[in-house]
Amino acid sequence: MQFSSVSFTGVVPVRVYIDGREAIDSQNVQKGCRKLIELLAGPLKNNNHAQKIGRHFAQTDKDYNYARAMIGYQCRVYENARPVKKTASNYFRFINKQGRNFLITGPQAEILAQAGKALGLAKSAANMTASKDSFELFTAKKNYSDWINKIISNRVLRMREGYDSATRKNTGNETVLDIFLKSNQKYGKKTFKMEVETIDFKPYGKN
Repeated sequence: MQFSSVSFTGVVPVRVYIDGREAIDSQNVQKGCRKLIELLAGPLKNNNHAQKIGRHFAQTDKDYNYARAMIGYQCRVYENARPVKKTASNYFRFINKQGRNFLITGPQAEILAQAGKALGLAKSAANMTASKDSFELFTAKKNYSDWINKIISNRVLRMREGYDSATRKNTGNETVLDIFLKSNQKYGKKTFKMEVETIDFKPYGKN
């Protein structure tokens, strides 16, 4: 697995706001980000609100395929002549690393999906043999963690304000993605739900 050679690959820090207030608990941030992933993965057709957010996201993230999202990212592809089901997690990943939250899309998300699959297989094998500290599980965990560190520390992969179609490179300042969600206000209850209201990209480091 290697980094994508295309410099506009989407890695962006995220902040989540629920009912106008910023969420700082990692679980709430994850839930908010997953709501956006669910929306972006589509299908967007017949949903004007989702289409508006998808178009906005596509303006900054050039790895996001809006046309594909219209019919849905979930699909079946063939790998080694065998059908393989692809889900949103193959193309969009939420990562929390030492209190920092990131949304990762495009080729880097696919790299993490492959590493995550290998980790899952290693965990299953360890459970079947009652070996919780196998060499294979150790190396799979380390490989997954190493990929996360490489991807989020590589500033070249960050989404930026502009895009030069001639050079196929992002330009301008790095961005932060703000995700605004509106809930049914049934706080602390099992019936609590929330949906993405809007999103906004702003320059990194500015409130």
